[in-house]
Amino acid sequence: MENSVLLSYPLFGSIIEITLHDVQQELVYIHQDDIIKESQRLQKIFNLYDQTSEISMLNQKREAIVSDELFFVLKKALSYCEATNGLYDISKGKLFLERKAGRLNCNNANNVKHNYKDILLKNNKVYLKKREVL
Repeated sequence: MENSVLLSYPLFGSIIEITLHDVQQELVYIHQDDIIKESQRLQKIFNLYDQTSEISMLNQKREAIVSDELFFVLKKALSYCEATNGLYDISKGKLFLERKAGRLNCNNANNVKHNYKDILLKNNKVYLKKREVL
């Protein structure tokens, strides 16, 4: 018999649900505050919708010294961009946000003049070479 516990709380501008399997309910409730605290910490780094998050600040400034954690994630993501020859491309964030908001038209999508190679990483500093990169 499987023991599952569902945690649900606001995060990243929505409600997230985390299901923990094969755990004792009492243990989850003991560590629930730590789980939520860690999720909120990650939100302060990676939330594109929070103007004060680390990723948003990088997008605003176009270059910044970033945390080890954000640097690691960007480096890993760029390795996937390389491995897929750009089929996976983290530089297309603005297009993603426009599409999600219903503002993307075919002309915008077809006239893209940037790619993941416009994101440079060096010694925990990230450079976004083109304005369209997000």
